[in-house]
Amino acid sequence: MPLSEAQTDLHWSMRVGWGAVCQTNAWRIRDHRLFPEAHKADFSQWHAKVWAFAELIARQNHRAVTPDDLRKGTYMFALGTPKSLTKFDNGDLDRVLILFRLLVEPDDLKAVKDWIAYERFDQAKAEIARCKRQGVSCNVTLPDDPGERRRHLFFVSKYPDAVIRHFVVDRFQGVQPEDMPLRDLRQLTTTLKNRRDYSNREAKPRPNIAEPAPQLQEVDEPF
Repeated sequence: MPLSEAQTDLHWSMRVGWGAVCQTNAWRIRDHRLFPEAHKADFSQWHAKVWAFAELIARQNHRAVTPDDLRKGTYMFALGTPKSLTKFDNGDLDRVLILFRLLVEPDDLKAVKDWIAYERFDQAKAEIARCKRQGVSCNVTLPDDPGERRRHLFFVSKYPDAVIRHFVVDRFQGVQPEDMPLRDLRQLTTTLKNRRDYSNREAKPRPNIAEPAPQLQEVDEPF
């Protein structure tokens, strides 16, 4: 499913999106060239890899690196393949937003942790696929999908703490959402959605429909 308008706006935003990346790194054009301070390939390992992809794109087009090359290089690094923003799905945006965070703040420990989780997930998935192709046994367990996990946690975070505590104690033996396996997080999300849908139905006024008066039938009776 393609990105929603809100998701696309988030991608470009000055708060957590590409706008923030360009502002932080001076990835802007002046006199048809990048700002001199924009050349920060050695600023972090994340910057170095993005610049490597951007320079590859620029060489293919026989010109100097542009901000658009850096954006596309970010996609290539995050997703492992060239991909247009118009073709992104939720999982693609999740990965790219994490890399945006690292390009803004390379020492963001939570972003680093999220990135490592994706690397482990991809490595395990690749190994499982290799074993399947070769028809050999595989002792690798696929970790939780980091993107799906983050989406569930974000959904849960929108609810009041008292509501979450109620369901955590009542249905999940007190295990907090951050510590739940993905299976339980899915169940918690479904429970919260059902609760919201039920509340919305209850809140709707019921139409006041009067029962029709009984119709008297004319019956031919003998005198």
